[in-house]
Amino acid sequence: MFSNVKRLRKNILSGVSSQSFKILTQIFYPPLMIMFWGIENFGIWIFLISLPNIIQIFNLNLTDASINQMAIYNARKEFNKSNEIFQNTIIFTLLNILFFSVLIFLFFKFNSTEFSVLKKLDTQNLKVILGLIFASIYLKFFESIFNTNLYSLGKINIGYNLETFYDLFSKIFIIIAGIFYNSLIVAALIIFILSMLKFIIKFFLFLKYKKKLKFSLDLLSTRVIIRLIRLSIGHMSDIGSNIIKSSGVIFILGIFLNPYMLGYISTVKTLFYFMPVNFFGKVSFAINFELSNLFGVRRFNQIKDMLKKYFKIILFLIVLYIAVSFILGPFIYQYWINNKYEINKLFLLLILLDTSFYILRNTIISPFVAINKNSNLGISDLLFSILAILLFFLSFEIGKDYIFAFGIITIFSLLSLIYSAFYLTFNLKKIKLK
Repeated sequence: MFSNVKRLRKNILSGVSSQSFKILTQIFYPPLMIMFWGIENFGIWIFLISLPNIIQIFNLNLTDASINQMAIYNARKEFNKSNEIFQNTIIFTLLNILFFSVLIFLFFKFNSTEFSVLKKLDTQNLKVILGLIFASIYLKFFESIFNTNLYSLGKINIGYNLETFYDLFSKIFIIIAGIFYNSLIVAALIIFILSMLKFIIKFFLFLKYKKKLKFSLDLLSTRVIIRLIRLSIGHMSDIGSNIIKSSGVIFILGIFLNPYMLGYISTVKTLFYFMPVNFFGKVSFAINFELSNLFGVRRFNQIKDMLKKYFKIILFLIVLYIAVSFILGPFIYQYWINNKYEINKLFLLLILLDTSFYILRNTIISPFVAINKNSNLGISDLLFSILAILLFFLSFEIGKDYIFAFGIITIFSLLSLIYSAFYLTFNLKKIKLK
């Protein structure tokens, strides 16, 4: 079969196992973090690790488009074209890092916003913590070069396994550090050291699996870079949209709310939004690789069959997720955080709907994402997210509560889903699925 069933099962199983393990560790992480670091430090830490992600809204990431394009060329045995994409991705990544550095400088140079959540944190300690966190982000940028090769060969399970170990040990070490220290500098240092270790491992894996990839300045091409930018518009827009709806929300909450409320909202979103979104995201990434591979060898009937099964399974799982979460969710949440917070049922419903709309949208657009034809979809979702976050901010400015604000986010998630559904209906023929 042109669709490698064994590889697909391995990647999906690895993704599901990885996310299940993360869910298991996440169950223990917030309550233990609160126990050893305190509610205030927990709220501050959640806010601080969201700051670099805010700036990454402007991250000009070509990796996803490059992975899909290289997978298509590898399936066709066009290894020279695959290598050409890879070399130009490296150059653009370096330029992207330079651009990101300028943004960081401008952010800290001219930002004058006062955050309620950071009032009790020493200025010097804040600089050290942010320095270590941003250094970890830089390592992740360079690491994306190695991921491009690894994932384009279908070795997605390796990346998932590494991320699982990184997530596990970072949480364990940070919790243990809270027993002996009260400074969040130690937590930031742990993140940096483990990021460095993960970077080194990815580098050696790249050397092992690089195969026909060779570094060559002769392959550098402005034409290829421009093409990659064009193909990446949808991917970059989706990344920006996700950052706005996650870290952007935390950023705004940090302006208006205290650490206690920030911790409450963060824990609810972690359990009922980020966990299921990441879980489905792992499956989606593995499916998208197979779709790219099948498109490369023009097996359109197999693509259509795979999509039908995929849609049905996702729809069933979402209905199950909403039912179980709404009925048992409050009890699980109370037990999870040891009754530190009391969940609001209306807020829970909004989060469940927002999560479901997001997952359904990602499922619908998967055939377009797999072949880098998702520019319109990505831009539309980014525009919806920008409008949502502006109204989210204004709702706090005029004195509305957090439930009203999150209602706005949910409405715009629904609008994005509706637009994507219409787009799929009218554009499916263009990718030869009918």
